[in-house]
Parts: sequence; structure tokens; C-alpha cells
Amino acid sequence: DCGQCLGPAGKYLTYYCSNQTCLTQLSATLPAAKTVFEDKDIGLFHTENRYTYTNPFNVRNATLDIDIKLTEKREDITVIRILGARVLSKQQELGTIKTTKTLNTPGITVKLNIPITLRPLYEEDHTPTVIITYDYQQRDRIDQGTMSKVLEQITFINPTGG
Repeated sequence: DCGQCLGPAGKYLTYYCSNQTCLTQLSATLPAAKTVFEDKDIGLFHTENRYTYTNPFNVRNATLDIDIKLTEKREDITVIRILGARVLSKQQELGTIKTTKTLNTPGITVKLNIPITLRPLYEEDHTPTVIITYDYQQRDRIDQGTMSKVLEQITFINPTGG
């Protein structure tokens, strides 16, 4: 017997009993993924970034997906490398990924899929900032930089029973 184990556990989760254990599950089907577009002019190069995620966001099986498309670059920039991305909420890291993907010619797209490591008890609202780290080679010098994008408030959910 699970005792008092029914009703809502937040906006998107409900309680249910399974094998004498009180668990939570999705109370409704999640909406389709949302894509936010950003046109980013760094000066030395230009990208079109697409951030795709669901809201609410199921931390057990979803990723925050980023497509970074190089649209133009100065001729003296020989290599641009995406080194990784972090998802932050204030000072809390929600997810991170390291990579070394190269954007050499306009038209090339780099795809990043960031797993969210946050594990709320049930649901937590955050307004995440995505910070993308890159480096580039200009003639014989290598410099590093970041691009950042603040997303809307997202409800991160953690269903315990699937």
C-alpha cells in the first residue's frame, strides 16, 4: 500500500502506486519541441544558431539540441572550432558537453546535443543561459571566445516512474 499516493505532483506530473512504491509520471503528453533562432555576428564570422527543446523538459530522456551553421567568415580566419556548450541557471550548471567540431566553410552545420544533469525532486523552473565556447585561427594566432543565449523559462521535470 502506498498510502496517500494520488493527485498532481506539479503542473506536469501525477502520483501513482506501483509495487508498493509511490512514483510520478507524466500527466499529459509533452508538447512538440520548440526551436529558437538566433543570428549571431561575431565580427570575424557569422553564424545562424537554432536551439531546440521541449517545455516542459523531461530530464530523463531529452536533450537540448543546438545547430550552429556558419554563414560567413573573414578570409584570414582559417579554422573555427566549437569546443563545447554549457547550460546554466544563475550559478547552477544544468548540463554540459565538450567537443571539437570544426566549422571551416560557410554552409557547414555543427550539431550539439546537451544532456541535462539537473535532477529536480519533481519539477523546477529555470531560465537557462546557453554558453557556447569556440576558438578560431586567424593567420598564425589562435583566440578563444563564447556566444551566449538566454532561453525562456523552462519547467524541468523528473518523472520517477517513466
